[in-house]
Amino acid sequence: MADRFYNGLRKSGIRPHRMSDQMIRVDLCVAHQALALEASNKAQAIESEGDYEEAGRLKELSKSEWQKARDICLELVADYDKNMDGWMYLGANHFQLGEYQEAIKAFERYLNIRIGADYIQRHLQVIEDTYGAIAQAWNNMGLCYAKLNNMADAVMAVWMAVQTEPDNPQFSGNLQVLFNKIVEEMAKGGIV
Repeated sequence: MADRFYNGLRKSGIRPHRMSDQMIRVDLCVAHQALALEASNKAQAIESEGDYEEAGRLKELSKSEWQKARDICLELVADYDKNMDGWMYLGANHFQLGEYQEAIKAFERYLNIRIGADYIQRHLQVIEDTYGAIAQAWNNMGLCYAKLNNMADAVMAVWMAVQTEPDNPQFSGNLQVLFNKIVEEMAKGGIV
């Protein structure tokens, strides 16, 4: 439904204000992400009841929604390269689709824009960043590196998240999990 609304605006020749256009696309991305999560949660519940065929269908639906969200974000950041929300959500979409290298690039782009935005904001220019989560971007990058078995970069990225938000238990917990995995791997290799 959200796609039809946005496409209808485009076809009618109505070109919303630039920020409105960006916000509409971010909202569409979030709507598809919500549908993907709902389908995924239902698939897990149905699978536990033994209906593997329906669970498989819902998993495919979830993947399709993540792909739609990713494609919307790709279009958004192609048109508005400095939209931080677009980059952050794009990274999340890539992560959910198992596209970890692409997720890392999106999170890195978010951080690069955010660092520049901090400079601009100090000089009284307005920057839109509703996500506003530098620490979350670092944490997400760390999780991507861990999925790629690059534990050194995973630890460094999550450590940056902890340094940015030291009171966040999610980030410190993720750092502990990474350290535990490293110790386990070292013990398997006879190093510890």
